[in-house]
Amino acid sequence: MPLILFQLFCARLGLQTLVLEKASDLRAGGAALTIWRNAWRALDVLGVGEELRNQYYLLAGSHVVSLQGKVIHQLSFGNCSRGGLNEVRAIERSALLEALAKPLPAGTIRFKSKVVNVRKGTKKTYNEVELEDGTIIASKVLVGCDGVRSEVAKSLGVKEPSFVGQCAIRGVADYPAGHDYGSMLLQFLGRGSRAGVVPISSTKVYWFVCFKSSSAVVRKVEPEVLKQEALEHLKSWCKKNLEEFSSLIENSPNHTVTRSALRHRWSLPLVSPSLAADGITLAGDALHPITPNLGQGGCLALEDGVILARELYNAVFARKSMNAEDMDTNIKCALDAYAKQRWYRFFPLTVKSFFIGFLSMLELWPVIYARDSFGVKVALQPDRFLKHTLYDCGELPIPS
Repeated sequence: MPLILFQLFCARLGLQTLVLEKASDLRAGGAALTIWRNAWRALDVLGVGEELRNQYYLLAGSHVVSLQGKVIHQLSFGNCSRGGLNEVRAIERSALLEALAKPLPAGTIRFKSKVVNVRKGTKKTYNEVELEDGTIIASKVLVGCDGVRSEVAKSLGVKEPSFVGQCAIRGVADYPAGHDYGSMLLQFLGRGSRAGVVPISSTKVYWFVCFKSSSAVVRKVEPEVLKQEALEHLKSWCKKNLEEFSSLIENSPNHTVTRSALRHRWSLPLVSPSLAADGITLAGDALHPITPNLGQGGCLALEDGVILARELYNAVFARKSMNAEDMDTNIKCALDAYAKQRWYRFFPLTVKSFFIGFLSMLELWPVIYARDSFGVKVALQPDRFLKHTLYDCGELPIPS
């Protein structure tokens, strides 16, 4: 997704790009993404924001529900004293991909192109990408947006993300006659597990179940088995909560149900490898694998596309004239600036998301009592919890 977004920005700015996609088409599977105000700014820059807004609910706020079925905290998304209304909507992943890909020129996405190796090319400033079918493609700038197991990240010496001891099962329930969840995001805190319900539209509801796990191995199993596994982790919940989730899970088409191990990576200055080097950088999950506890993974990826395209445009096209050596220097500076900006943005959120996930999965009853009595209220104060959504990725330059 972020590479398609980056390509769309580049197309608007006149930069020539090519997306290498290992799948045979834009994948329609998977669940949904929660898009917060900071990401809507990026979508509006491209002019696709309004099209998506018309399809999906504007969420009014969230309710946090205890193991016993009691609402222990309410948060209004319109109650953030700084910046006004906080726009939050859940969007189906397939719809977002289609909206981003639709304006692209034909042939700018190359499907069935799995990257197996990245190496320095024969020219001084070029990199070579080797595909599974043996094709070699040279690039002036290479952006790795190939997920948490990124081959491009490996070429930079970046370590693989660490398993955080939790897994998640997600799905999208379909109610053709309509549902009665309204426009509130629901979060359920259990003992060693938690779950969420996010209305998408008048007929669809996104849900997830997170739970502790000793293994990061995700086996390929039938969706019906995943549905039963999700219910198994909720069996100690009160009858009302369990019935609510049973309905959601039963009404979820199999192709929307997925299971994943939750991972993150803490990139530390002076310790971790550089996130930009030799004309290579990263975006999306390859750059900032983060647990989903803040709903910011997809939002950060959308920000990446805006900022990277702007930095490259200013480095290459904003100058009246330059020789090849100057261009190489400018591109290097642009990628370094991008990586630095993104680190200051994503690192605090990676840490914050991890600790929120850790606290929400506690198992000791005295600690759970403290969490439900006052901990959630303190952590979810609007100005504190929504502060990171005030981030503005800025505009794109207008080509002269």
